[in-house]
Parts: sequence; C-alpha cells; structure tokens
Amino acid sequence: MECLRRTRFKHAIYLDADIFVIASISDIFTVLERFDIAAAHDQDRNGPLATVDFTQNLPAAFPQYNSGVLGVTRNTKTQALLQEWEHLVSSTNAPRDQPILRELLFGSDLKIGTLPAEYNLFDINQLRIWSALDTAPRVLHHYYLHAHIKTDRPQIKSVEALLGKPLSDHIQRLINADKYLFPDNTSAHVPAFCNLHPHKRIPNPFVPS
Repeated sequence: MECLRRTRFKHAIYLDADIFVIASISDIFTVLERFDIAAAHDQDRNGPLATVDFTQNLPAAFPQYNSGVLGVTRNTKTQALLQEWEHLVSSTNAPRDQPILRELLFGSDLKIGTLPAEYNLFDINQLRIWSALDTAPRVLHHYYLHAHIKTDRPQIKSVEALLGKPLSDHIQRLINADKYLFPDNTSAHVPAFCNLHPHKRIPNPFVPS
C-alpha cells in the first residue's frame, strides 16, 4: 500500500513477487485512464481459503479482488483508500489484506475496472481448457514461485519449470494467436490443451516425473 501511495506516477501497477508476466499488460494503463482501480477478482471468490469477511456481511455478488496485480490511478480518493487499507491491515494484525480491501471498495464510490482472469491467473488448472477462442494469459500468479523462501524446495525460474514443457509451449502458442497481442497474426487456430492431451495433467514441479 505504501509504495502505491508514494508513487510519483499518475498510473501505477503493483505486482506480487510470486508472478510471471508472460505477455504485455500495458493495456491496464489504458484502463486506468478511465478508472481509479484495476484488479481481477480473486479466483477463490469468497471461499474459506480466501477468508471471506473482515467485519461486514457483504453480498457474494461483490467478491474479493486479488491484490497481487493492482493498478491504481493516483488521486485524492485512491490515496485515502490506500492509507485506510494500510492502517486497518496494520492495526488489526489481519492475516490477509484482501477482505479489508473488499470492504473498503464496497463502501467507496471508486470506479473499478475489473480485469479478466488472464491478467492475474493463479488457478493454473484453467490453462488446460483454454484455446484460441479465449484471450491468452498475461500473468501467472502461483505460490510455488515463492515456496523456496520458507522451504528447501528449489526456486522456480521459468514458466516451463512451473507448468512443464508441453503446457508451456501451448501457452506460447495461445499468446502468439492472441489478436490483442498480435493483430496481424493469422494463425489463430489453437485447440484446448485438454483436447490435445486429454490424459496429461499439470505436473507438480517439486515431484520428479
């Protein structure tokens, strides 16, 4: 919260450390020209793993936003939000910051530009069903990418190490076929990975194959 509050830029994007940016996300800045906040819904929505509420009983139709990819337009309203969010997380020793952010956003009049999952994808199993009919993933967000900090597991340094070579290659084909990323590319037919490899699962990078 502090780095976003103190930025000298009109538009800024915060990224968690356990992230691979695998395609351009520069169009988030275009979103921020019209909105105060840009973020993707948490893919756990309001389930128990996401620690649903902080104090209020909010509607399920307004789920948590994942704070791992967060675009902010610097103005009076967002400065106040960031300051209050930082204060509440610190003063309550909250185990997670997102339930507090959810409450603050629900009670605010901030304009929120909701990003699709491909801009902050942490349910990597979804990648098996994506084809060229879907826009390609831009950001992979997974706790495996910081597992080496608190355990003796090796650091994952590439998309291939995270997903395995077959799926990693498939994701690159989806990126190459994405008309938003490459408008002049005509080779857009990429079937879903699960259709090409119905029995192949995403490997655990810490378990030898």
